[in-house]
Amino acid sequence: MDIFRFFIIFVLGFVISTPSSMIGLTGGFLFVPILILIFQLPAQNAIAISLVAITGTTVSATLGYMRQRRVDLKLGLLYDILDVPGVVLGAYLTTLLPSSILTAICGVFLIIISVLSVRRSIFFLGQ
Repeated sequence: MDIFRFFIIFVLGFVISTPSSMIGLTGGFLFVPILILIFQLPAQNAIAISLVAITGTTVSATLGYMRQRRVDLKLGLLYDILDVPGVVLGAYLTTLLPSSILTAICGVFLIIISVLSVRRSIFFLGQ
């Protein structure tokens, strides 16, 4: 990867992760499609890069929210009991599935999340 592409990805990561962490998201729903569609990376690489970027965003946001005493530690630990095995399984599946299937799965999840987000925002606008 040349230095220009690296710089562009770095800037995009910063631009995506800053507002995402402010509202409690990680930005992975934007990182992965951008890396696959614009930078033509294989899905496995895009997912791995996204996970590394999300780790920094998550740790930074968590520390900020913990200082403000806005973190429910019991609930967070309960989620971790369930999400750590899911992350391990997901990482393992990326080594087994071809890139085309991973891209399709990612696309389906993005469509579902988009539809749910639009439905929710329409619901709140009607209130």
